[in-house]
Amino acid sequence: MALSPLPAGRAMFAHMPVFQEPPDCLWDAPGYAAGTPWVCTFRDVLVHSSAGIVCADDVVVIDTLVLTDETQQHYDDGPDGLMLRSRGPVRHLAGRWLSLLGGNHDSYYHWTMDCLGRLAAADAQALEGNAGVLAPAFCRPFHADSFALSGIARQPRMVAADETLRVDELVVPWSVTGFHHPHPCVRPYFERIAEAAGTAARGGPRRIYVDRRIGANRPLANEAEVIEALAPLGFVPVRLETLSLAEQIGLFRHAEAIVAPHGAGLANLVYARPGCRLLELHVDCWVCWCFRHLAAIFDVRYDCVLGRQVPGQQLIGGAYRRWSISVLHVLAAAQQMLAEQSGG
Repeated sequence: MALSPLPAGRAMFAHMPVFQEPPDCLWDAPGYAAGTPWVCTFRDVLVHSSAGIVCADDVVVIDTLVLTDETQQHYDDGPDGLMLRSRGPVRHLAGRWLSLLGGNHDSYYHWTMDCLGRLAAADAQALEGNAGVLAPAFCRPFHADSFALSGIARQPRMVAADETLRVDELVVPWSVTGFHHPHPCVRPYFERIAEAAGTAARGGPRRIYVDRRIGANRPLANEAEVIEALAPLGFVPVRLETLSLAEQIGLFRHAEAIVAPHGAGLANLVYARPGCRLLELHVDCWVCWCFRHLAAIFDVRYDCVLGRQVPGQQLIGGAYRRWSISVLHVLAAAQQMLAEQSGG
């Protein structure tokens, strides 16, 4: 299936602010601009793949290509225009459908903020009167568990990575994260999610360290030393990938202080209580402020320590490189964080 090339200037809804890493981003920025949350309704459109790529009148909605990959989402973007590679005939969905489709939904952060989180922008009119809900295939436990807490009663219609649909009417609550610039409307929404989890979201240690030693991305070379140094301060290492969603909600809901390398698990900040403290550990080649912004929205006091990528050639992008950090700097920042919290 081939669609016409995008004529110059006809890119639809390419309105999101451009996300930039340092040195262009200011370390002491007092705030940031968040896009206005809104709901868009399309009529008689093609919807392609679990990312929810939208084509209206042979024009691609540019923002729906964010976080997509030509191989994973089965399309080719070449001189002849965007070509969708569907596994079979285009299926027709009659009526009005609500979309929670989005790219990179396997990531806990992107599913939480860019897919499920877009419901924070949806009003009653957007949620009612739909024939169904479109969602990417639930391949991880947190997909189904969080959807069950979303307030949507009916089960979603799963969309495969290589599937194309023609939908009579598509309702898209627009992403409220805006390239890592979340809108404050996410706070009341995720507070309702935490309340829905109820007693299943039990507590845990008050001071936690998010242990990423079994993670594949951005391995922290001296993480064991960091954990050992923080132990006398009462920080307990936790591996979020071994916990259920309810356990993660409870862990962050009851934490008073968190130390963590940058990673998707910090999306759980949406469940933290006001007054909690976060010390985020960054690698110098990939400093992303998404959790600093979330901390601001949820009244979590934020600080960070910068590490360095391990010397030597690494043939992968900055977001995935091996790195190390000064244990002394982390320990000093953690001690200061706790002193400020106790009023010392």
